[in-house]
Amino acid sequence: MADHQAAELFAPLAAACETAKSAHKEFSKVVRRSGVVTSAPNPVGLFVSTLEGYLAKGGDANLAAVASLDLSLSFNNDYDDPEVAYKLLQAVMHRLKDCAVSQATMDRLGDDAETLFGNWKIPEIEKQKGNRSRMMTLVEESILIAPPGLKTEFSTLHSALMKQRRDSRMKLVGWGVIIAIIAVPIVLSNSKKTSSYSSSTASDTYRSSTTSANKPFTPDYSTTSNNSIHVVPPTPVDTRSEVKPLPGVGQSLNRSELRYCIFQGKRLDLLRSLAFTDAAVSSFNALVSDFNGRCANFRYRQNDMDQVKSEAASKTSQFMTEASTIAKGW
Repeated sequence: MADHQAAELFAPLAAACETAKSAHKEFSKVVRRSGVVTSAPNPVGLFVSTLEGYLAKGGDANLAAVASLDLSLSFNNDYDDPEVAYKLLQAVMHRLKDCAVSQATMDRLGDDAETLFGNWKIPEIEKQKGNRSRMMTLVEESILIAPPGLKTEFSTLHSALMKQRRDSRMKLVGWGVIIAIIAVPIVLSNSKKTSSYSSSTASDTYRSSTTSANKPFTPDYSTTSNNSIHVVPPTPVDTRSEVKPLPGVGQSLNRSELRYCIFQGKRLDLLRSLAFTDAAVSSFNALVSDFNGRCANFRYRQNDMDQVKSEAASKTSQFMTEASTIAKGW
C-alpha cells in the first residue's frame, strides 16, 4: 500500500520530466530566457512547480534528485545542450539543499554539475583561440559562476592567459624601444626644419540624430630658448563617474550617463546567470526594467561611446565583483 501511494505521489513529477524531454527545444528557450523558476512559462514552470509540490508533500528527495539528474543529463547527452543541463541541475540542487538527500546523492549531483559546467564553458573558451582578450573575459565570467570544485582550475587558466599577455606586451615594449631609438633622432631632425603647426579638428556626431558638433582642438605650443617644444596638457574634464540618466526616450547622454548605461548593461549580462530563485529573478527583472527605462533609446557622441567602451573592456573583473555583490543581496 505504501509503495502504491509513493508511486502515485511520484507520477506527476515523472510526467513533468517526460513533458520536458518531449518539448526540449521550448524548455531550453525558456531556461535561457527566464531561468529555472516556478514563474517561468511551461514546460519549465510546470517541472519546477511539480518538483516543489512533490517535495512539499513528503516525497522521496533522493528519488526527486535522481529523476531531475536524468532530465538534466538528457539535455547534455541527447540534445547537446550542456548550458541548460547545468542550469537545470544547479536549480534542482538549490531546492534540495534543505531536504533529506543522502550525501552520496549530493556528491553525485555535484560531480555531474562540474562536468556539465565544463562541457558548457570550455568549448566557448576554445572557440576564441587567437583572441586572448575575449578568452580572458570568458574565463573571468566562468570563475564567477563556476561550481566550487572548478574555480581553482579556471583561476589557473586565467593566470596562464595573464602570463601570455604579459609576455606578449614585453615583446611589444622591446620593439617599441628599438623603434624609439631609431625614430627620435629623425623627429628631432625634422623639428628643426618645422616652424609652424596646424591644429587638428575632431567632429563628434550624435548617433540616432542629425545634430553634429565640432570641437576644435588647438594645442598650445610655446618655444623655449633652447628651441625645445613644450606642450601644455589639457585640463581634465571627465571624472569617469557613472550618473544614472533620467527616465526617458531619445535623450542626449553625456559621457557619465553613457558610462552608466554601458557599465550597467555589462553587470546585467553577468547577473542573468546568477538568478536561480523566484526572488532573485524578480529582483533581476526590476533592474532590467529600470535599465530599459533609462538606457533603451538614447543619443550620444561617437567619441564618448568609443571612450566608454574602451574603459569597459578593462573592467570585466570589476563588473564581476559588482554583480556578485548585487546577487548576494537577493
